[in-house]
Amino acid sequence: FDSLPRLSIFEQFNEFNSLPLITHGKPKPFHTESLRLLGVEDYRLVAFDGGSWKVDRLYFPAILAPTGSPSPHAVSWLRRRFLPVSPAHKCNTPRAIYVSRQDATQRRLLNESEIVGYLQRLGFEVVCPGNLSLAEQIAIFSEAKFVVAPHGAGLTNMVFAHTDATLLEFFGRNYINGCYWALTNTIGQRHAFL
Repeated sequence: FDSLPRLSIFEQFNEFNSLPLITHGKPKPFHTESLRLLGVEDYRLVAFDGGSWKVDRLYFPAILAPTGSPSPHAVSWLRRRFLPVSPAHKCNTPRAIYVSRQDATQRRLLNESEIVGYLQRLGFEVVCPGNLSLAEQIAIFSEAKFVVAPHGAGLTNMVFAHTDATLLEFFGRNYINGCYWALTNTIGQRHAFL
């Protein structure tokens, strides 16, 4: 929501489509995957080494909205650009998913096995986004109608869920972050929290 939608400027100025993109250090695999899905080839990526650089001309698109409050333009652009390039799973019924943070070091649910057992009896499947490619995450969330999860970055994928999807988000007693409430409201989805 902060970085990728800044590339939407490419759609307005074709001459930008061949310029190199300066990245903050060596991109991680999910960075290059997301850029490839947008049609940005690896050869255009130039890793900033932290030194002093001199360039003839530098284009630096502004962030579209404050972190945690995605702009409607960013949300619609991400949906428009990523949903068509995602492989469909051909699921006949909307999916109900529980997003696990089992691979996280913080904000893990102490009684996750109990919650998973309960939700699986209701037809939910368990998804751990950190173990999936971006394309796989997009495909799964694009079919999701109900999502239950502790607060975490995996919920960014709600941008790809049905417009009438519902998110039930878990928070600790001493921490509430409204970024996914803001996202779901921008899309028109329902949001509740415990």
